[in-house]
Amino acid sequence: MRLLARLGSVLSLCLIISLGCHPDGNSTRIAVAASLGNVIPPLHDEFVESKMLLGEEVNLEIIYGGSGEMIAQQRHSGIFDAMFLASREAMIPLLGSGRLGGFSDIRLGNSLRLVVLSSSEASTEGSSLEDFLTESDLVAIGGLGVPAGDYARRWLNTIEGLVLSEVNLVEFPNVRAVVAAVESGAVSGGFVYATDVINIEGLSILSQWEPESGGVEYGYASIPESQLGADFGEFIGERVDQFVSAGFTVLLEGE
Repeated sequence: MRLLARLGSVLSLCLIISLGCHPDGNSTRIAVAASLGNVIPPLHDEFVESKMLLGEEVNLEIIYGGSGEMIAQQRHSGIFDAMFLASREAMIPLLGSGRLGGFSDIRLGNSLRLVVLSSSEASTEGSSLEDFLTESDLVAIGGLGVPAGDYARRWLNTIEGLVLSEVNLVEFPNVRAVVAAVESGAVSGGFVYATDVINIEGLSILSQWEPESGGVEYGYASIPESQLGADFGEFIGERVDQFVSAGFTVLLEGE
């Protein structure tokens, strides 16, 4: 299973690379974390319509994927004009290397959840977090470089008395793959974003880690040459209520 997960990661990266090999020179390409996929489409349409009303024709291409994979592609090829990803911290080196300009004002948080099937013994018996992690056959987690997985490892390191080597973690290339593994019963549970399971029936929350505890933080940044990329970042920053409705939290400076 670990091999299959890693193969999936390679295939995902190849897809992004193939997109980068044939860019549309007239389009503004924005990389967006897949976990934002329920919020961005209507905002994209609203933004394009607002520009058209001003007599401007825009070609704004939104590309969804794993944050870790797209950060790697931007570092190597610089194919995106802006990025809205699930790891603001991991984007900072791109600013230092000139692959991105400064961050916009929008800062979002997302809770991490350890979820299990509602029909499982862990859900019905109310297992403790430590007992569940050490006694489960397999627990799904995003691979290294997948922000949800990296944050989940931070979370695990905060659990007093937990020996990480005693947890049977199996890696997947993105959070959606983790959710699918839990739903299918292939694993006992998995670490996911709260927003990825907000409307999914049949899953129960065993434990949750809030963004105020050092969890997931989304950041938006564009390259200096892309005014349209910067405009879109400002536009969505004025509509954070739509992200809150989808389960995200708004972070203030210093949080």
